[in-house]
Amino acid sequence: MFKVKRKSRPAGTLEYTVEHGDTIEKIALKWNTIPSEIQHLNRLVTRIIFPGQILYVPDPNYVPP
Repeated sequence: MFKVKRKSRPAGTLEYTVEHGDTIEKIALKWNTIPSEIQHLNRLVTRIIFPGQILYVPDPNYVPP
């Protein structure tokens, strides 16, 4: 039996569940960031995403300590 290791959520991010019709570009616009930042936060090699997938997005209310 294999255990799937869930990556820890980066500081200053929120979890976002990908919805039908979403693209990295649309998500980036919604969260006021750029597609490459979404890719970086989630360690994505491509811009292919799927409904139900959980992505980390920048938290607009985050204030660094």
